[in-house]
Amino acid sequence: METAGRHKHIRCCIVGCTNIGKSSLYNKLTNTRDAMTLDYDGVTVDCRYGDIRLNDSIVTLIDTPGFDECRKESNKELHDRIVKNIERTIQGSDLIIHVIDAMTGYNIEDKWWQKQYRSLETPRIIVANKIDQAQVAHEQCYRLDNTEIVLTSAKSGHGIPELRAQIERHLHEIIKDNQNDDEHINERITENVGKVILIGKPNAGKSTLMNRLCGAEVSMISAMEGTTTDTVRKDWEEEDIHITLLDTAGLRRKSKSKSQLEEASVIQTLNSIESKDAIIILVVDAKIGISDQDVRLMELVRRKRRRQILIVNKWDTLTDEEKKHYRQHAKTITRNHNYIPVIMMSAQHDKGMHKVKKAIKRMLRSESLPPTSYLTKIVEKLVSIQPPPLKDGNMIKIRLCYKNSAKATAVTIQGKRVSCLTENYIRYLKNGIGRELGITGIDVHITCKDDENPYQ
Repeated sequence: METAGRHKHIRCCIVGCTNIGKSSLYNKLTNTRDAMTLDYDGVTVDCRYGDIRLNDSIVTLIDTPGFDECRKESNKELHDRIVKNIERTIQGSDLIIHVIDAMTGYNIEDKWWQKQYRSLETPRIIVANKIDQAQVAHEQCYRLDNTEIVLTSAKSGHGIPELRAQIERHLHEIIKDNQNDDEHINERITENVGKVILIGKPNAGKSTLMNRLCGAEVSMISAMEGTTTDTVRKDWEEEDIHITLLDTAGLRRKSKSKSQLEEASVIQTLNSIESKDAIIILVVDAKIGISDQDVRLMELVRRKRRRQILIVNKWDTLTDEEKKHYRQHAKTITRNHNYIPVIMMSAQHDKGMHKVKKAIKRMLRSESLPPTSYLTKIVEKLVSIQPPPLKDGNMIKIRLCYKNSAKATAVTIQGKRVSCLTENYIRYLKNGIGRELGITGIDVHITCKDDENPYQ
């Protein structure tokens, strides 16, 4: 029996060879542009997750790497990881969408993988994509499986309503067959309380950290730079909270980003920072240290008013002297932005993970600012410790401090000549208010408002 007000949660994976249109179909079905779609192989090497709602059910759609996916044929380790990732995704799915080329039909890879998943007896849909180029589907399209095929053009949207209808039909059967199996179809009882986005340079350890947080290998890990080219999404559920994690492609300097794929990855990563209420985790390699690019990223996140955490990863690779140097210069690492937590850890050896999770959960708590009287007392205390400098021999008097409803963690200070406060003193007030209120990951935004002059 279904619980009122809850939605059944089904997993549906999209499989097929490279450059067949899987990511384009994913975008059409989820009504997003989350998956990158470029006209050459090697764009998707990780699985991408997205939700679609059909009637009273939520379907998690999974875009997988191509069967023949491997950007470097000599990299057997990466190829084997991709194969295992596809196998694990198929085995954990309730429905399979197998995409083939409408112009040429199935190939050897399609046939081999079809034999693998047929043994699981998982419901499946065969999609012949690029029908706009073929005009008529190749006869081989009808020979791959003893099931009805759906003709689509992900580029134009042709056949997408029919595909959604097929998914919905299978969905009804899956729920009917498993309505008493609580382990097979889980009810979504947790609340999605935010996004956590991992950014940083290639090979800094973002994917390893992602896998540690999720407790599963959802992101490809390789010593080769640029393994993650597309943003990978995974839901992290723990202690009745539901967090969406995003592992982004590594950001190299613009002069080193040569390919169209790298440029698209950078744009996608920077766009992810725009996500409302997202927590941004900047991961840096402890051996390489904080670069100018990392500093610019921290400043970009600050300007976008997003909470952030700085992780110094691969801490285990440092000597005792190097660790001492980091600790002595902890403040300068964040350019004196004391509100940014700095966590030294080793994602590979699972050292310091508890600190990361604690920092994330603390930032996810929605802490509203206190009333005007309390905020004003905090500012009065700060002013008594360090009064503002004189302006043309006149005192600057702060009379009130109250929360600004237009922005989170933003306040307005009001009084005589407060618009003349220096940047250094405003920074002093920001740090003091944030420290008194226990605000972390984001600075307090201050707006200065002068009292009205009754004589003007």
